[in-house]
Amino acid sequence: MKSGVYKKIFYSFSIIIVLYTFIILFVFVTKEISRQQYESKMEVEFYLERESSRIDSQIETAIDSTQMLADNKIVQELASVKETDYRLYSEIFDQVKENLFSGYQLGYNLGITQGAEKTVVGPNGYFDFNDYLQFIGLPIDNAEIADFFRQEDRNRIQMFSTNQNLYLLRKIYQPGQPASLYFIVNWHKKNLVDQDVNYREGQLYFLDAEASELDLKKEANQLLPFIPFNPAVKNRIGNQQVGREVAFWKQSSVMPSLSYIFILPKSALSKLPTDTIWLTVAVLAGLLIMGSLLSIYFSRSSYRPYKKIITEIQNDSSDAFDVEAVLAKIEGWKTANHDLSKFREENIEEIREVFFKNILIGKYTREDLTRIIQILGMQTLQAGGLIVILSIAGRTTAEADLSERELMKARQKIIEYATDKKGIQLFIQPINYEKFALIYSTKNQDAILEKIAALRNVLSNELFISSNFVMSVPFESLEQFSITFRDVISLNAATTFKTEEIIVNRTLTKGTNYVYSVEAEQRLVHLVKSKQISEASQLIESILRTNFIEKSLATHSVEDLKQALINTLKRITQIIGTDYGVFYNNNRDLFDRLIRTDYRDLYRVFMSIFQEVFSIAEDSGEETYAMMDRVLKHIDRHYREDLSLSDLADQFHLTESYVSKLIKEATGIPFKNYLNQLKVNKAKELLAAGDLQVNQVAEEVGCKNVNTFIRMFKQYEGVTPGKYQGFQQQD
Repeated sequence: MKSGVYKKIFYSFSIIIVLYTFIILFVFVTKEISRQQYESKMEVEFYLERESSRIDSQIETAIDSTQMLADNKIVQELASVKETDYRLYSEIFDQVKENLFSGYQLGYNLGITQGAEKTVVGPNGYFDFNDYLQFIGLPIDNAEIADFFRQEDRNRIQMFSTNQNLYLLRKIYQPGQPASLYFIVNWHKKNLVDQDVNYREGQLYFLDAEASELDLKKEANQLLPFIPFNPAVKNRIGNQQVGREVAFWKQSSVMPSLSYIFILPKSALSKLPTDTIWLTVAVLAGLLIMGSLLSIYFSRSSYRPYKKIITEIQNDSSDAFDVEAVLAKIEGWKTANHDLSKFREENIEEIREVFFKNILIGKYTREDLTRIIQILGMQTLQAGGLIVILSIAGRTTAEADLSERELMKARQKIIEYATDKKGIQLFIQPINYEKFALIYSTKNQDAILEKIAALRNVLSNELFISSNFVMSVPFESLEQFSITFRDVISLNAATTFKTEEIIVNRTLTKGTNYVYSVEAEQRLVHLVKSKQISEASQLIESILRTNFIEKSLATHSVEDLKQALINTLKRITQIIGTDYGVFYNNNRDLFDRLIRTDYRDLYRVFMSIFQEVFSIAEDSGEETYAMMDRVLKHIDRHYREDLSLSDLADQFHLTESYVSKLIKEATGIPFKNYLNQLKVNKAKELLAAGDLQVNQVAEEVGCKNVNTFIRMFKQYEGVTPGKYQGFQQQD
């Protein structure tokens, strides 16, 4: 009989423990796979960033090489040759071979020709046009080649990829020449792409925006499902999943129409390393061993009352034992336990109130906390949790005649009624009739915020009671629970961080222990202002990592750091000319998540918000540079006139201060100095030619008073115009 009862108890505990073991293992493996996918994506993005930069460098070198050859006088003679001239071909061959940008040195082939069906000259000799196309692995009937040579533009550049080769076609026109010259550059992909990548299943492709669909199918059918790429990731790395494959892409910084695409199976991103698999096996073995020991311990503990009853029955001296007496004895034990439970329920509220008051004055040691929470039934807090202080404003008509203590109990009942406790263990402790501490035994902020929102809706819509709340940072232990409770209870819910009031400045509390100095903020703003976006991203990442990952900030510090970062965002949006209110509304989903207090969530959300504002800063920079270029070109064309900042402001519909700022940023000197320098430089050319007198030169560069011109010239050159002209004639 004893053996049968014990086995049933043992098997019951064993089933429960095995079930929980596999649940824990499932959660562990799932998180490991998610972590591995994230790290794999970062690794692939790093590889693509590295390869794109390296290939861009080679392409840029090839472009510079073609320009140098186009500037070569001997090469320029090819543009005017109408018949076969082997002497000229030989000289061009020698020039290409001697050029520092030789294809042998940089891993590409280079050919120069007058056009389609003309002789092609390069470091490998000179060929008929079709023979050269075959030599570099390009089909004679390639549509891209034919289309490029048909165009009537004087200057053009295009890239495309086919037959495991990358091709650059460039057409360059030199003033004074009868026709343009064509340069054909090609790389073999095996020489161009670094094969040192951890994901052998992946393949790197090149895609030109002007490539035809037919050529694309010949190159790689894998690309078709991913086209068109998302333009929102311009100048950044994007990724997209289609079916069982994932594509990562980045636009070339040298050739905007060229994209680099790395495609690999999705399964390659989630492969667990061998050490992780062994760790999983070790965790499983450890859990099973610990579960077995717990099963034995709890089985024996639960079996003792049954064993005592069975032993007493079996040791009864009479031949027939009194079953009624045994049942009466068991019933007596049940009654005693019920009375004890009733006593505890009647006094537990007062015990808990004293407990929380003593926490506020820091009375308890760790041993005291461990002992008391067992009595209060709050032992789940040993694993950590989160505290919410809910504040209620106003009395209802039904509450008007109640005392403060009765009112506090009535409101506690309301909150308990309106709170869904399913799935989350919650302890409610009144502080006064306006404030209640909601203590959750979970750190899942998504679930808690959902419950709080539902509770506030019930209070507002059904009971017509307004409310607000303060949420603490998560605590991990009982010691942290005491510190966190004191910290969050002291916060005023009316002044803490709220997304709905995010545009309003709040006075920051001094003495916070977060790390974000005024100098760090000034440097961040300066980097954005000077368009050093990469450095700005690194700096804000370092600031966020220091505060939210490496430090454990108190709730006060978290709230103040949030506001400090928001103030920085306002300054940045003002500098880049963006309305902060519009930026806030466009990114409302991100700002709404800032109500959280989880460190890693705040790290990710703030990083996303700053990346958004950095992206706007980058785009606004392109518009600024375009306007800067237009202003400088206008000055270069009209420097002889009596130009002023007012004239430029009217011409481009800008303010004088903004025009002055543009010129200073572009040239490094004020507008007046830049204008005078232009006049002096032009005057030097005219004086060196020797055809004009000093007074005539002054008039040519827009100086009406020759004495003013002489003073200005001497200020910049150190000598008078007459002496400068004399020196030039002697030379």
